Amino acid sequence: MTKIAAILAAGGLSSRFGRNKLLEVVAGRRVVDRSIDAFASRDDVECVVVATGDPSLLPAHPQLRIAPAGACRAASVLSA
Repeated sequence: MTKIAAILAAGGLSSRFGRNKLLEVVAGRRVVDRSIDAFASRDDVECVVVATGDPSLLPAHPQLRIAPAGACRAASVLSA
């Protein structure tokens, strides 16, 4: 089976939402934690790369890699 890397572009300011939507709790868990776990649980995902401006907000996870956020979503994905 071919393994892939999942990229989460998480460097936005959430300006329309009004606060960091990745930190919102849904059914007892933060959105960012749910997203990382959803990808990491797949057999075909080797690692989950999160492009973020604040890596301190991310959980410790063995498959997690961190990349710097870019000036736009496309730049964040390219940095990953």
